[in-house]
Amino acid sequence: MREVRRSERNGDLVCVSGADPLNLVGIVLPGAKLAALAGNRVAYRDGVPLATLAGGTVRVTEPLEPRLDWEVRNLLSVAMCRPS
Repeated sequence: MREVRRSERNGDLVCVSGADPLNLVGIVLPGAKLAALAGNRVAYRDGVPLATLAGGTVRVTEPLEPRLDWEVRNLLSVAMCRPS
C-alpha cells in the first residue's frame, strides 16, 4: 500500500470487495460506511472512493463526467473486483 501511495497518480480505476481489508470507506475515508460483505464493492481512483455498490444499488460519491460514470458503474456491476 505504501508503494501505491508513493506512485504517480495515473487515474486507474480499482474495484475491491466490501469484505476486503482495503474497504476503508466510512472508516478512514469519508463517506457512508460500506458493510463488509463479499457482494458489496467500492471503486477507487488514485485512492479516492468514487462509488460503492451495496444491495444492487450504485452510489456515486460525487457527480462524475458521463464517460467516467459509465466506467465506474460497469466496473462495479461486472464483478471485476480483486478477490479478498
